[in-house]
Amino acid sequence: MQYQAARRLGGPELLSAEQRSALDTAFQIGFYEAVLRSEPEHLEALHALGHLYTAVGRHEDGLRIDEQLVRLTPQEPVVHYNLACSLALLGRTEQALQALARAIALGYRDADHMIADPDLASLRELDGFWTLYASIAEGDPAPEGERGRGAQGGALG
Repeated sequence: MQYQAARRLGGPELLSAEQRSALDTAFQIGFYEAVLRSEPEHLEALHALGHLYTAVGRHEDGLRIDEQLVRLTPQEPVVHYNLACSLALLGRTEQALQALARAIALGYRDADHMIADPDLASLRELDGFWTLYASIAEGDPAPEGERGRGAQGGALG
């Protein structure tokens, strides 16, 4: 009886899978933003929120988070890689190349991820990208924890 009433009111079929996913993402963004209001340097929340902002196209917000992560963890290669991604998505290619070079100097080594990452697509037209890629392409594959985030997924770093 209750199920029939719920179906008449829109029940479980009210939202498509895509709409439910968008609501889930919006909830997660709100959750991490709330965490950061009470604990502004919560690294896990910053990483997650940066990933979510990038995934929904809020690239300026993602850049702000990545800049904060670089200030908080300046020796962490993945945060510089993610900063490069945000800068590339915003068309700031020279700054993106500098951030990518810094990530590599700090130990970033995942050439396979770097070459496939859609966030870095705008850099692949530049000689500087290929120079950086060549500097790590012959090396050992990166451990899982050294992967950056990409718009299509990837680790949070």
